[in-house]
Amino acid sequence: MKIAVLGGGNMGGAIATGAIASGSVADSDVTVSHPSDRLRERFAALGYASGFTTDNAAAVAGADMVVIACKPWMVEQVSGDIRETITSCQIIVSIAAGVTLDALAAGLLPASRPLPPIFRVIPNTAIALGQSATFICHRGASAT
Repeated sequence: MKIAVLGGGNMGGAIATGAIASGSVADSDVTVSHPSDRLRERFAALGYASGFTTDNAAAVAGADMVVIACKPWMVEQVSGDIRETITSCQIIVSIAAGVTLDALAAGLLPASRPLPPIFRVIPNTAIALGQSATFICHRGASAT
Protein backbone atom coordinates (compact mmCIF):
# COMPACT_ATOMS: atom_id res chain seq x y z
CA MET A 1 0.00 0.00 0.00
CA LYS A 2 1.36 3.39 -1.00
CA ILE A 3 0.62 6.23 1.40
CA ALA A 4 0.84 9.97 0.79
CA VAL A 5 0.98 12.13 3.92
CA LEU A 6 0.19 15.76 3.15
CA GLY A 7 1.76 17.65 6.03
CA GLY A 8 4.84 16.34 7.78
CA GLY A 9 4.51 18.23 11.06
CA ASN A 10 4.04 16.56 14.44
CA MET A 11 0.98 14.48 13.57
CA GLY A 12 1.74 13.82 9.90
CA GLY A 13 5.30 12.90 10.83
CA ALA A 14 4.04 10.62 13.60
CA ILE A 15 1.67 8.87 11.19
CA ALA A 16 4.40 8.35 8.57
CA THR A 17 6.92 7.21 11.20
CA GLY A 18 4.44 4.86 12.87
CA ALA A 19 3.37 3.26 9.59
CA ILE A 20 6.98 2.60 8.61
CA ALA A 21 8.14 1.52 12.08
CA SER A 22 5.26 -0.97 12.37
CA GLY A 23 6.45 -2.76 9.27
CA SER A 24 2.99 -2.48 7.72
CA VAL A 25 4.45 -0.40 4.87
CA ALA A 26 7.95 -0.01 3.49
CA ASP A 27 9.52 3.41 3.82
CA SER A 28 9.72 3.49 0.01
CA ASP A 29 5.89 3.32 -0.07
CA VAL A 30 5.44 6.46 2.04
CA THR A 31 5.64 9.93 0.53
CA VAL A 32 5.48 12.99 2.74
CA SER A 33 4.56 16.36 1.28
CA HIS A 34 5.30 19.51 3.23
CA PRO A 35 6.22 23.06 2.24
CA SER A 36 9.47 22.89 4.24
CA ASP A 37 12.45 20.86 3.07
CA ARG A 38 13.67 20.92 6.71
CA LEU A 39 11.55 17.89 7.41
CA ARG A 40 13.57 15.79 4.96
CA GLU A 41 16.45 15.99 7.44
CA ARG A 42 14.18 14.95 10.32
CA PHE A 43 13.06 11.79 8.50
CA ALA A 44 16.61 11.03 7.39
CA ALA A 45 17.78 11.35 11.01
CA LEU A 46 15.21 8.70 11.97
CA GLY A 47 16.81 6.38 9.42
CA TYR A 48 13.96 6.50 6.91
CA ALA A 49 14.55 7.20 3.25
CA SER A 50 10.89 7.96 2.68
CA GLY A 51 10.00 10.07 -0.30
CA PHE A 52 9.69 13.75 0.36
CA THR A 53 8.22 16.47 -1.81
CA THR A 54 6.82 19.96 -1.58
CA ASP A 55 4.28 19.10 -4.31
CA ASN A 56 0.99 17.75 -2.90
CA ALA A 57 -0.31 16.57 -6.30
CA ALA A 58 2.91 14.65 -6.96
CA ALA A 59 2.64 12.95 -3.56
CA VAL A 60 -0.97 11.90 -4.22
CA ALA A 61 -0.37 10.49 -7.71
CA GLY A 62 -0.25 6.71 -7.41
CA ALA A 63 -1.03 6.63 -3.68
CA ASP A 64 -3.58 4.15 -2.36
CA MET A 65 -4.21 6.23 0.77
CA VAL A 66 -3.97 9.99 1.11
CA VAL A 67 -3.61 11.37 4.62
CA ILE A 68 -4.46 15.06 4.93
CA ALA A 69 -2.40 16.02 7.96
CA CYS A 70 -2.22 19.78 7.58
CA LYS A 71 -3.62 22.46 9.85
CA PRO A 72 -7.39 22.96 9.44
CA TRP A 73 -7.00 26.39 7.84
CA MET A 74 -4.78 24.80 5.14
CA VAL A 75 -7.28 22.08 4.10
CA GLU A 76 -8.93 24.23 1.42
CA GLN A 77 -5.58 25.01 -0.22
CA VAL A 78 -4.35 21.40 0.03
CA SER A 79 -7.67 20.13 -1.36
CA GLY A 80 -7.31 22.50 -4.29
CA ASP A 81 -3.77 21.23 -4.89
CA ILE A 82 -4.92 17.62 -5.17
CA ARG A 83 -8.45 18.03 -6.55
CA GLU A 84 -7.50 17.03 -10.10
CA THR A 85 -5.27 14.15 -8.95
CA ILE A 86 -7.59 12.35 -6.49
CA THR A 87 -9.39 9.28 -7.84
CA SER A 88 -12.35 7.31 -6.53
CA CYS A 89 -10.00 4.34 -5.99
CA GLN A 90 -8.03 6.12 -3.27
CA ILE A 91 -8.82 6.24 0.43
CA ILE A 92 -8.83 9.74 1.92
CA VAL A 93 -8.00 10.21 5.59
CA SER A 94 -8.12 13.59 7.28
CA ILE A 95 -6.82 14.48 10.73
CA ALA A 96 -7.71 18.17 10.34
CA ALA A 97 -9.72 19.07 13.44
CA GLY A 98 -13.09 20.68 12.84
CA VAL A 99 -13.18 19.99 9.11
CA THR A 100 -16.35 18.01 8.43
CA LEU A 101 -16.63 15.05 6.08
CA ASP A 102 -19.01 17.10 3.93
CA ALA A 103 -16.48 19.95 3.68
CA LEU A 104 -13.74 17.49 2.72
CA ALA A 105 -15.93 15.88 0.07
CA ALA A 106 -16.95 19.24 -1.38
CA GLY A 107 -13.36 20.47 -1.52
CA LEU A 108 -11.83 17.34 -2.98
CA LEU A 109 -14.00 16.43 -5.95
CA PRO A 110 -16.55 18.07 -8.19
CA ALA A 111 -20.04 16.61 -7.73
CA SER A 112 -19.81 14.97 -11.17
CA ARG A 113 -17.04 12.58 -10.08
CA PRO A 114 -17.56 9.65 -7.72
CA LEU A 115 -16.20 10.24 -4.24
CA PRO A 116 -13.60 7.98 -2.70
CA PRO A 117 -14.16 6.76 0.86
CA ILE A 118 -13.31 9.57 3.26
CA PHE A 119 -12.31 9.05 6.88
CA ARG A 120 -11.89 11.55 9.70
CA VAL A 121 -9.34 10.28 12.16
CA ILE A 122 -8.36 11.81 15.47
CA PRO A 123 -5.15 10.15 16.68
CA ASN A 124 -2.54 11.33 19.16
CA THR A 125 1.21 11.45 18.65
CA ALA A 126 1.60 8.01 20.25
CA ILE A 127 0.64 6.77 16.79
CA ALA A 128 4.37 6.98 16.00
CA LEU A 129 4.80 4.05 18.42
CA GLY A 130 1.65 2.20 17.40
CA GLN A 131 0.06 3.09 20.75
CA SER A 132 -2.51 5.74 19.78
CA ALA A 133 -6.07 5.93 20.99
CA THR A 134 -7.74 6.92 17.73
CA PHE A 135 -11.29 8.00 16.89
CA ILE A 136 -12.45 7.14 13.35
CA CYS A 137 -15.58 8.03 11.36
CA HIS A 138 -16.28 7.76 7.64
CA ARG A 139 -18.31 8.76 4.64
CA GLY A 140 -18.76 6.35 1.75
CA ALA A 141 -16.77 3.43 3.16
CA SER A 142 -18.04 -0.13 3.22
CA ALA A 143 -16.99 -3.29 5.02
CA THR A 144 -15.54 -4.70 1.80
